[in-house]
Amino acid sequence: MRAVVRGLIGAQAVVTLAGAALGAGAAPAAADPSAAAGAALAGSVARSVTAPAASAAPGRTASAEVRSRAGGRTSRPAAKRKPEKPKTPKPAKPPARGDGQDDAVYLVHGLDTGANTDCRASHGEMRELLREYGWSGPIQTVAYYKGDRRCDLAVPGRSKFDANTSIATLGKALANLVYDKHSRHGRAVDLVGTSMGGLIVRAALTGVQRKEKGFPPYLYVEDAVTLGTPHNGGYSGSCHDKLQCHQMRKADGGKLARWLSTRPQSPGFRTDWTVIGSEADQTVPGSYAVALPAPHKILYHESGGIGHNGLWQRWFGTFPATIWNSAQGSAPRYTDEARQPVHAVSYALKYQSAW
Repeated sequence: MRAVVRGLIGAQAVVTLAGAALGAGAAPAAADPSAAAGAALAGSVARSVTAPAASAAPGRTASAEVRSRAGGRTSRPAAKRKPEKPKTPKPAKPPARGDGQDDAVYLVHGLDTGANTDCRASHGEMRELLREYGWSGPIQTVAYYKGDRRCDLAVPGRSKFDANTSIATLGKALANLVYDKHSRHGRAVDLVGTSMGGLIVRAALTGVQRKEKGFPPYLYVEDAVTLGTPHNGGYSGSCHDKLQCHQMRKADGGKLARWLSTRPQSPGFRTDWTVIGSEADQTVPGSYAVALPAPHKILYHESGGIGHNGLWQRWFGTFPATIWNSAQGSAPRYTDEARQPVHAVSYALKYQSAW
């Protein structure tokens, strides 16, 4: 083997000398045929041995070769920019609180196991009465079931909502409706919830107060009034095995009751609460309807005969009732000259504290 290599090296040397001689202008010498063959073989072997080394020197990568050929410059991929975090919108300035009858009022209806409430039929009379008592602002009914009809407004996502949708979910939808229509524009709104609607109002403000996911950052609700609302369970209406019925009866293990704040407030804005009930109510006993520790309470006595739906309908005359008004002292006051419940609602919405 060593002899072969020496022969190849010798042949390569012959070729090199011949090339040098030609480059110098000398006449080519007659080559020995055996030497010429050896030179050809040496060139072939040299090319096969040295070609890989020429393409990439030891210790250098292909990318290094590209850099050297490009004069040391490399084309690097553009650095990835971090996605910008969405900016939290600056809160609208809270509206000034005061007595008045020009705020928007939302009327939130109660349970309908068929999920198809006719808002005009259920709350049209209440709207008329509030107008008679001097309310000049918008009075709008709210649809939250997928089958609700003849309502003025609708919560987002209601196409999926029925009597098996949790009250907390309905509260979230109501909160987002109020925020989109009023709060983010710096306008206040009053909420009136009848029966289960009062729990939906509580849920809307509870989620905001707790800063829970999916709820708006704040709400400007000036007054919240509930009528015949089972604030501490006690609902005895027809259920048909619906989730909302179970939640109002605490048949859900009391989960909703524990989650709801007793008198929820939005950050940076005070909501004045009023609760109204009747001892003659066979669906939600009066003691449950006024169980919330609100600053204003009215409990109509059984002798007045005001039933569940009667709390938001027209009545004539005066009625016996017990009234709590924290702005006028904590002691309850009995009267046999209380006006009908919707008249009390108009006072609760008009005055910011005492009424």
